Amino acid sequence: MPYINKPDRTFTVVKCRDIDGVSCTNESKSFAITEPKTYGELNYAITRMCHEFIDSNTLNYDTINSIIGVLECAKQEFYRVVVGRYEDKKRFKNGSVSKLDAINIDEVR
Repeated sequence: MPYINKPDRTFTVVKCRDIDGVSCTNESKSFAITEPKTYGELNYAITRMCHEFIDSNTLNYDTINSIIGVLECAKQEFYRVVVGRYEDKKRFKNGSVSKLDAINIDEVR
């Protein structure tokens, strides 16, 4: 839930900072956050960025649908890059559950 106490929202910074070596030049249009410490703060930060995007654009179906699409793509990319690799390491370390999730497709045949 993004509804965290107002004093706990201090981790949010609405100004530009250097992210991954890319300098922001237009502080009025930049949104950066420091590290959220809890799941609620992370949820709040993501929700806040979506609200900021809507405030900079138009609240309509197209904007809402596009934000949902972006969130879904970000989720899928996170799963593909982070979760998938983590689960592969665990599968190699601990073994497959069954032949259906064998290490490679040739082992299933």
